[in-house]
Amino acid sequence: MRRMVWVDAAKGVGIILVCFGHVWRGLDNGGLLANAALFRAVDVAIYLFHMPLFFILSGVLFQKSVERKGIARSAALRIETLIYPLILWAYVFAAFLYLAASVTSRPPLSGWEIATFPFPPKDIFWFVWALFLVQIVSLPLTRLGTGALATVLVAAIALVFATTEHEIHSTVQPAIRHLPYFLVGMIWGRLLAQPPHDRPKAAMAGLAVAAFLGAEAWILAHPQMLPTAWGFVGGGIAAAAVCYVAFALARFLPARVAAGLEFLGGAAMAIYLTHIFFLSATRLVLVKLGIASAPVHLLVGTAATLLGPLALYCIARRFGLMRLAGFGPAPRAAEKAPPPATSLPISTSIR
Repeated sequence: MRRMVWVDAAKGVGIILVCFGHVWRGLDNGGLLANAALFRAVDVAIYLFHMPLFFILSGVLFQKSVERKGIARSAALRIETLIYPLILWAYVFAAFLYLAASVTSRPPLSGWEIATFPFPPKDIFWFVWALFLVQIVSLPLTRLGTGALATVLVAAIALVFATTEHEIHSTVQPAIRHLPYFLVGMIWGRLLAQPPHDRPKAAMAGLAVAAFLGAEAWILAHPQMLPTAWGFVGGGIAAAAVCYVAFALARFLPARVAAGLEFLGGAAMAIYLTHIFFLSATRLVLVKLGIASAPVHLLVGTAATLLGPLALYCIARRFGLMRLAGFGPAPRAAEKAPPPATSLPISTSIR
């Protein structure tokens, strides 16, 4: 069975926001954005929901995957698809930082820092580690009924509220904060397999749009709430709303747009793991060329952080290096050429 087209399309939107967000923050760190209010508004609008989005989408597909492969094999696959890429690309990033120290103001890493760079996870690798912990914890939860799983979700939300204001070790805090999003995705994935929940409803899509706009308006009015437990709630509302809108509207996208987003979504992990190299290199080149235009940095940087990793992904897929590169298993033959945007494995007519 093919993956749900709308899930990969939503991941495609999410990974674009990840790349744009990192370029945007880089502009601020480099002093290229004079308007602090504009920076903060765009920053909190993106960071409210774009990472919760990935956890919800991963949860949607999780139940079926575990049922098909079993808990033991699924756990082993998480080592291959999450821990191995984390270690591999963390060491590549450490080597990159070591070599780049000669042309930047950043001090070079010591031998010990390089040797221990993957753990505890740092920089972008927090996400891969948190997703691994969340999925390992969730493996036995696939045996629970939906009602019991909803009870676990309530307990997980309570845990977020109980721990947000307290110092928790950084290796587990992101997993605790994002576990509820993943559980929401698991519950939704179960509902999608049951009529009438397998069909999006126009009224629900409209409500989702309103919920997203409301969450964004709230965080823009109260940006200091982003790291709090209420920011966690707002992020969940916004991310779930984006998911439902993608679910409802995917079949109405032009075929090329849908196929492009689906392709980006399928390559999302490869893009996430490698985009920082292209981001850093592009920024360095532009600075060395004396280019200080924020729009140029934003446009060129975002393009480089998407197209560079996509080139690596295509090369790895072409030469059978997907697993070696840590990009996961190669797409099955039926998945390599995306079907028309209307060919979904579930009914998506809006009622």
